[in-house]
Amino acid sequence: MRSGQYLRQSAFLATALLLSLVLAVGLTAVARDSSTIVARLMGDISMLDPGNVKNVNDMFVATNVFASLVRYIPGTSEIEPDLASSWEVSDDGLEFVFHLREGLQFHKGYGPVTADDVKFTLDRIIENGMVQASYLTAVDTVEVLDDLTVRIRLTAFDSAFLSKLAYRPGFIVSRKAVEELGDEFSLNPVGCGPYEFVEWLPGESVTLRAFDQYHDTPPAIQNVIFKVVTDETAAAFALETGELDIAVVRSQETIDRFKDDPGYAVDVTPGTSIRMLVMNTSREPFDDVRVRRAVAHSIDRSTLQAILGDTVVVTDQLFTPAFFGYTPDVTIYDYDPQEARDLLAQAGYPDGFDLSITSTQLAPWPDLMPVVEQNLKDIGIDATVNFLEHAAYNSWRRDGDYAMTVMPLGRPPHPDFLLAYAFVTSQFPPGGNLSFYDKIDNLVDAARAEIYEDLSGELYQVIQKKLSYDVPVVPIGYQAVVAVMQPDVKGYRPGILNGFWARYLYFED
Repeated sequence: MRSGQYLRQSAFLATALLLSLVLAVGLTAVARDSSTIVARLMGDISMLDPGNVKNVNDMFVATNVFASLVRYIPGTSEIEPDLASSWEVSDDGLEFVFHLREGLQFHKGYGPVTADDVKFTLDRIIENGMVQASYLTAVDTVEVLDDLTVRIRLTAFDSAFLSKLAYRPGFIVSRKAVEELGDEFSLNPVGCGPYEFVEWLPGESVTLRAFDQYHDTPPAIQNVIFKVVTDETAAAFALETGELDIAVVRSQETIDRFKDDPGYAVDVTPGTSIRMLVMNTSREPFDDVRVRRAVAHSIDRSTLQAILGDTVVVTDQLFTPAFFGYTPDVTIYDYDPQEARDLLAQAGYPDGFDLSITSTQLAPWPDLMPVVEQNLKDIGIDATVNFLEHAAYNSWRRDGDYAMTVMPLGRPPHPDFLLAYAFVTSQFPPGGNLSFYDKIDNLVDAARAEIYEDLSGELYQVIQKKLSYDVPVVPIGYQAVVAVMQPDVKGYRPGILNGFWARYLYFED
């Protein structure tokens, strides 16, 4: 048994209100069985249907509910078997044959996992144009060879295809569950991962229970409660009172609060999730590249790095050296307010203009955007930043009705993931191309289809140079994955791809 002090409140509020409630009701010591772990969810979920999952909070939960043919080794971009015990690839890379493990089962009595469920999962995403369909554009046919064997044929070579099956499009769903539950499946998911979905209390929590027929090493923790805590200071306080066992945090203040305290464990791991300012290139004033370059020159990254500390690796490049095909030979926009003002004048805005920017409230944006707002004001752009809760922000941005917004984007370090989602015309809102940029479709297709790796890498370098020259987005930095844990929480593996691997966690006696 483990004991601690917990706040009895239905939701976490802003810090001042939280503290006033604490003073009013006090802290009550309660005991919790060690079979349950409580983890922070930085915002509420929006859906758990893997065909449409699109934000970090959804992925935190979905990672535990679903399984794929292949998967990433946690904390890396390396691939290993999951539901498939083995697979073969044809010499031309156009045909994949996967052999499923025997005895796989879906949650809640929905029966065995078969090749038909694999076919149904992929066909459903493609035929219905679901969010993940952009990752499966190379798929021609999915054929059931027998109950445990499926063949996927591609229309063209896709250098990132296995990586895509290990990502969101590869989460296998139960045909029977989807057909029975219909629209309700989105928030009552049935997978075959280490945990099965139990309950969602909107704005409060998501509860999962260990699946006793999971095909791999069973989870040590029986129950996982993801508790919605949007405010960073409230999350820190909940760690201190014991209401949270583990929390992914995104503010330097929170990290500093715990990193030198032997009563807590802090893990900091570099991530692959880029933070960008996005300009709508389809409307004034950002249809003029000079205005976009002015914004790029206005950003004071040294100040941003000082503020963001360990939480973000500030950068002026879209890709990091971890990406295949990376090149440092791109256009760099140094901090130069005078050059920015000159560019605005050349574009016909000598006195600047008014600008409304809507941002997600997830960290690090509340710390980052006041600096950006002031940087823009310094060059004559009268910017005002408005913050929305993350799920609301995701809904809002789908309309594409903005001049500038922000974009947090976590993807594996293969260029095709980022490019195919954020910079091709098929992904104009409600997809991921928030900048409405339309200049590299053919290059992205060519790089994906190039079977020779060195030539593919050269094409990705051309794309990087083109994007930096046209500057539809301004890179800000790569988010670090920082977790703070109670001292007896062990087994943590960082989810650098917006996952949370509860099945590895355990309590030390």
